[in-house]
Amino acid sequence: MTRDQAITEAAQLLTDACAEIDALPVEEVARAAHTPGGHTIAELVEMVRAQRAQARAVKVGGEAA
Repeated sequence: MTRDQAITEAAQLLTDACAEIDALPVEEVARAAHTPGGHTIAELVEMVRAQRAQARAVKVGGEAA
């Protein structure tokens, strides 16, 4: 496998993983991301919602906030 092929394959794996996570309910993502001593699940829910809203805005508007 060439370096370019490896990079292309890694990019596809990352894209697939992100799409899989984005398809999950916000609460499920928050529970999976939760670690003891870290942000609360409620905080993580809000963080995920904000990230998804920003991603939608970038996709629609073409610019990051």
